Amino acid sequence: MQDVIVAIPQGIRASGLVAELKELNWNVHVPGPTRKSLLELAEQRSARIVILDDNFAGGETKSLVRALHRVHPKLKILLWCDKLRTAIQYQLNKSAIHGYFLNETSVAEVNKGCRLAYAGKPYVPLLINQAVKRYRKSVSEHPILNCLTNREGEIFQLVTAGVSVSQIAKDLFISRKTVNTFRYRLHRKLNVSCDVQLAHIAIKYGLIEAGIDGDDAILLA
Repeated sequence: MQDVIVAIPQGIRASGLVAELKELNWNVHVPGPTRKSLLELAEQRSARIVILDDNFAGGETKSLVRALHRVHPKLKILLWCDKLRTAIQYQLNKSAIHGYFLNETSVAEVNKGCRLAYAGKPYVPLLINQAVKRYRKSVSEHPILNCLTNREGEIFQLVTAGVSVSQIAKDLFISRKTVNTFRYRLHRKLNVSCDVQLAHIAIKYGLIEAGIDGDDAILLA
C-alpha cells in the first residue's frame, strides 16, 4: 500500500476524496488545517506524494511548496486548483509542481495522477497542456510579447486575465508597488495607456477569451 498526503481544506470534497483513495488501496495521511501540521507530516517522509489544495492554510502556495521541498526534497506535489488559470500560471512559470488536478477531475484521474507521480512521472491534464502550448505559440509569433522578460510576461498574464493588483502581489509574493511598476513598464513597452488596452492585445492574439474577467478569466495559454 502506497502513502499519499491529502492536504485539502476539510469538507465534502476532502472527505470524499480520502474515502475514494482508501478504496483504491492508498494509505492516506491527512494533516491538520495548518501549514505547520502539513510540514511536520511531510518531514516524516512516509509519503512520497502530496495532493495540495491551492487554498490550503490560507494560500501562499509557492512559499509552502518551497518549504515542503526543504523538509522532503523528493516529495512530489500534485496541486489541486479551483481555477484553470491558476494551474496554467504555475505550469507556464515552471514551478516545482509535479501535476495538477482541477475541480472537475474524476477520482480515476486522481488515482492515475498519483500513480504517475509515485513513479516519478509528471501528470499534466491535456486541457492545461494545450492551453500552455497555445500561449507560448502566440507569444513566440508576436515580436512585441516575445520581448517581455519572464516577470513582465507573468504580470501581463495576470493583468490581462483581470486579476487585481492586490491578488497579483499576493500570488507572486511581491509588493503592490512592484506590481504597479511592472504594469507601467508593460504600458510603455506595448505602447498602451491602460490595462484595458493590454487586455485588448491579449484578446487579439488569442491569449484570453473576450467577455471573461476577474476570477473566472481563462488564459488560453
